[in-house]
Amino acid sequence: AVVSTQSTGSLGKMVSVNSGLLHLNLRANGLDLSGSNSFVKAIKQNGHLLNLDLTNTRFPGKLCKELAKSLSTNETLKILRLGRNPMKEEELEVLISGLMAHTSLQIIGLEDISVSKALYARLQSLEEEKEVVVHYGHSGGYQRETPMTSQSLQLEEFMITALSKLVPLLVAKGGDTVPLGQFKEILMEADIPVSEVDVQKLLDRFKFTSDSVPWRDLLSGRVAINLKRYKK
Repeated sequence: AVVSTQSTGSLGKMVSVNSGLLHLNLRANGLDLSGSNSFVKAIKQNGHLLNLDLTNTRFPGKLCKELAKSLSTNETLKILRLGRNPMKEEELEVLISGLMAHTSLQIIGLEDISVSKALYARLQSLEEEKEVVVHYGHSGGYQRETPMTSQSLQLEEFMITALSKLVPLLVAKGGDTVPLGQFKEILMEADIPVSEVDVQKLLDRFKFTSDSVPWRDLLSGRVAINLKRYKK
């Protein structure tokens, strides 16, 4: 979506009550403080939105405390992208503390926001204790590699489509992996609206080299990151 700064407040109010909207991408739109605050409130009130992208929207770090409060009551939002926004370390710390208390998020994007040693440790705790995949780095300090945007977005689209239908079927099989052929059969059984060709492209893109699919890593988004951390 491309919106003007003046209309973001109205859009935020619409999001708060719209039950049919599942994905909203506002990447590279300019939000003023009022517009950003409207989306913070929308997150608190909307019980349907699954994916919100506020990358590079000038989302102010001063709203991190209110954002954490909104996320604490939201049970549906799975993906939130806040990368390339002007956030200070102490503001991110407030957000992370809120997420540690409660979150339904599976992926949070903090790309191009500098991460210090102390914040790096907090992000590790968030990932390990809450099983949230964090994309960050590329601007100094502690970093790690993240996938190309097209890879990440393709995976996220698959996750949102497949998650609720696939997980019960896969859990019933036991273990963290399933044979590739069986994985494709389960997709058909769950009536997931993706073709076998699309599934194979997804698996090829993330370089699965064996005959088994690490489904927990696939559906959590962990296949999309290189877990080898490093420091410049």
